[in-house]
Amino acid sequence: MTKYLPNNNARGSVKARRGASRAVLLAALRPDTQDLEELAFEHAAHLDWEWILERSQVHKVEALLAHRLCDLKVSPFPDEVRRRLKSGQEASFLRGYWSRETLRRVAGALDEAGVPFVLLKGAFLSEHVYRNPAVRTPCDVDVLVSAHRTIDADKALGSIGYRLTGAFPKVVRLAAEPDQQLHQAYNGVIRGREVLYAPGEKKHLPVDLHWNLWDPISLKAKPVDIHAHTVYVTVAGIRLRVLDREAMLVHLASHAMIGHPAHLRLIHFADLLWYLSRFGVECNAERVRAIAHTWRVEVYLDRALQIIQEILGTIIPEHLQPFPEPDFLRRACFERVTSRMVEGALPRRGKNVDGRWASCSMLLWYRALRVPTGYATTQLVWPYLKPMLPDFILAKIQRSSLLRRLAQQPPLQGTNWCRESTVV
Repeated sequence: MTKYLPNNNARGSVKARRGASRAVLLAALRPDTQDLEELAFEHAAHLDWEWILERSQVHKVEALLAHRLCDLKVSPFPDEVRRRLKSGQEASFLRGYWSRETLRRVAGALDEAGVPFVLLKGAFLSEHVYRNPAVRTPCDVDVLVSAHRTIDADKALGSIGYRLTGAFPKVVRLAAEPDQQLHQAYNGVIRGREVLYAPGEKKHLPVDLHWNLWDPISLKAKPVDIHAHTVYVTVAGIRLRVLDREAMLVHLASHAMIGHPAHLRLIHFADLLWYLSRFGVECNAERVRAIAHTWRVEVYLDRALQIIQEILGTIIPEHLQPFPEPDFLRRACFERVTSRMVEGALPRRGKNVDGRWASCSMLLWYRALRVPTGYATTQLVWPYLKPMLPDFILAKIQRSSLLRRLAQQPPLQGTNWCRESTVV
């Protein structure tokens, strides 16, 4: 356990205070509370609680932090901090309740419509990994369906008051015939992975409808491969299908690593850490590697496990030890980005993130994770290039399959894109 002691130097005191605060935040994410108690009591007078609470909100671990700190035998924090933690704890209990209610409602609608689905993360992690639905409260309910059942799933969700939201309706409005709007809209996101549904009632959570685990352009995981790695468990009192033990580990590791480095969230690495503490010893290492190889996410798995070891300071089971990165440049890029992961994460304000550090970190991140050059270029260049293009150029891109592919733009219409899917 690292010791952070203040000294007489003002700059050193600020640095020591931030270091102690960072250590307390990370210790609160680990299943073992011994380090948290020691750090909290030893450095109680030197902790920057405003920074800790702000970082916990950005990294979406405020519920976990509140429960871990409130469970300490003696409260080593000011009254105002205690009040905010208690408030967050009460809100997490309520959100956990509505998460389970939403899952029951959605599962009932999909079952009634005869649409098989797989529950991703969320309520499964709360109940079987954290074993406290109020500690890990999801923002939405993620379900995975076969691509050819998305229309049926949409009707089922619509029957209980859910509606499409976000940027997706823009594609729907561009469809030619009203009775084919939804079908053409789903064809329009052939290269995507999910759409978001807003609830009719505010208390219920949104539903994220997936037909792919990740963006199929960058990471390969065919739906038939995903559905082959599922088992039945009881979640929220109902029997549901989830990813099996090894596939869940690969999914959690990959999900934690995907995205903009300025948006890396500690909650996803906490999910992976707690999952390893519960089921890591029982996971078959050869099967984990085989699934990661089939889904082409081996580098994501290794680097996520590396972050668990180096940032969260937890020992990985011996048979699941990550393979080191042999390339010096990629290793340096990875270390540069992850060294600022806790302090540098930014709140989500739309799809793109402005800022010199965010742009540079994206370049380093793509290099570290061996992202294909063509895909990385389009992801970095296209968001900034698109606003500068006139409408007639954008229209030509939409009509040209080659230009659309280079710009990563989904077609407005297309042929049947679910040929590879099979009935589940």
